Amino acid sequence: MGGTQSGNEIVIDDDWQARHLQGKEDTGSTLAHEMQHTLDRQKGLMHRDAYEGIEHVQDDPKKLEDFLSQRIGERVASEVRAYERGNAVESGKAYADDGVTTGAEARNLLSKGGNFYREHYESEMSNFPEINNKYEVTYDVDSSGQVRAHVVAKSQPISTTTF
Repeated sequence: MGGTQSGNEIVIDDDWQARHLQGKEDTGSTLAHEMQHTLDRQKGLMHRDAYEGIEHVQDDPKKLEDFLSQRIGERVASEVRAYERGNAVESGKAYADDGVTTGAEARNLLSKGGNFYREHYESEMSNFPEINNKYEVTYDVDSSGQVRAHVVAKSQPISTTTF
C-alpha cells in the first residue's frame, strides 16, 4: 500500500513513493485516496476499527460470517471510493460518488493486483489466533453483489496415544 491513514494523520510510504509515483499528481492522487478513508470513517460509512467487537462473535461461525461480511464490505466500498477519488484527482476531474458499490466494483477491488485485497483481508485473521486456529476465512462477492465472508471450521488434528 502506498499510504496509510490513522486518526488525523496520513502517511505516504517513502519507498512506495520512490518506486511508483511519477509526479505531483500521483502524490495528490494518493493523498486523495487516503483522505477518502478518513471521510468514510467520519461519515460512519466505515468503522474506525474494522474488528472492534469481533470477540463477541468469534465462537459462532454464522455470526462471525455476518460480522466479517459487513465489516469487510465497508472496507471494500471505501477502497472503491478511494480509488475513484484518487483517479479523479489524477485526471483533473471532479469526484462524484454515486453512492453505490456494484458487485463488479467489489469483485475488481478484491482481485486487484493479483488478489492483493482479498489475500490481505484473509491474512488479517492471523491477528486473531482464537479465530485463526479454528476457522478458515475467505471472501467473495455473491450473486447480489454483496461482499461475503465464508467461515469454515478447520479440521482438528486427531490426538494420538502411544502404547
